[in-house]
Amino acid sequence: MKYLSYVISFLFHPIWFPIYGTILFLLAVPVFLPIEEMKNAWTLLVIVSVAVPTLLYLILYTINWIDSPFAVSAEKRKWVLYGYISLLVIIALKVITIDKYPILYLYIINLALGCFIIIFMQFFKLLGSLPVMLMGGITGFAVFLSIFYNIDLLYVISTLVFISGLVASSQIYLFGKTLLVCFVSWIIGFLPQICLLWLKF
Repeated sequence: MKYLSYVISFLFHPIWFPIYGTILFLLAVPVFLPIEEMKNAWTLLVIVSVAVPTLLYLILYTINWIDSPFAVSAEKRKWVLYGYISLLVIIALKVITIDKYPILYLYIINLALGCFIIIFMQFFKLLGSLPVMLMGGITGFAVFLSIFYNIDLLYVISTLVFISGLVASSQIYLFGKTLLVCFVSWIIGFLPQICLLWLKF
């Protein structure tokens, strides 16, 4: 169970969610942009969302600032969240810009909003779960895409809900999160994405 939980934690680490959301969007919605432009955007997305954070993790691990890429002490956690928010903002402003990818842009901004709420919870001694919040975010994004574009994503949404349960279980098993904290974290990610439906109505 421990090794499975670590595999789940790796596959659904926060660095992957900008890419997962982009893949979901591109598979569900036709995008009419030049191929070269799409390639450049993908290259930048991988560099900014995966390569740069991985390099920073290695540096922080080398200087003993963190002990594990999956678990960060409570006092250092908010700084990691600030760094992740900065990363999301850079992606939104420089990679997935509002003029070319408005829906994806809002997805990324809402993930950043969820991170701010997780930070705000810490002031009340409530340690939310970032991976579970992000799973709520991408699940809400799938629901939004299904309704907004009138496409059938039932199997995708069902799969994401199932994966959300796996991620929550790994957080409970590895880090002692409670079921209530995981549920609240999931809702924090889910609701901002659903609120995008005001664009349609």
